[in-house]
Amino acid sequence: MFSAYFIYRVWQGGITRKFVSVVVVFLLTISGLINLMAVKNDFQFNVSDAPEGAFVTWVRDSTTTDSVFLAPSEQFDPVTLAGRKNYLGNSYYLEVMGYDYLDRRKVVKGYFEVGNNAVLEQIKQSGIDYVLIPIVPQADFNYDVAFHFWEENVKLVYEDSQQKLYKL
Repeated sequence: MFSAYFIYRVWQGGITRKFVSVVVVFLLTISGLINLMAVKNDFQFNVSDAPEGAFVTWVRDSTTTDSVFLAPSEQFDPVTLAGRKNYLGNSYYLEVMGYDYLDRRKVVKGYFEVGNNAVLEQIKQSGIDYVLIPIVPQADFNYDVAFHFWEENVKLVYEDSQQKLYKL
């Protein structure tokens, strides 16, 4: 609105001012067309949510709405896409809400790398109902998971080629 008002006020003068306002309108139009390159070069990122994503659908249909998951932190987290809470979640969301992400990440490291029943009890006391462990290596999942401990001590409720879900 301010740009339009400025051009209108410049146009009110003589022939030189009218020429200047035409040049300004031309430059503003060209700069807007250049900004359209961001739209042209944009791409579509497909997110596998319910009902296409088998895991998201399972979580949505088989867990209560107040369930809390300990899952890898991803931008498009399948747990939150299913409408459930992720204890760790994406760092951006935790920092915006005022949580100390680094401290929580240290705690979660101990949870994923659990090796005794005392830590397993700490996980339960944290309010976590399910633990999602990826089978396929992920870039941001830098934990030394003791798979044998999880298999022997916690009930496996979901498994596919990508991940295993345990119920505490």
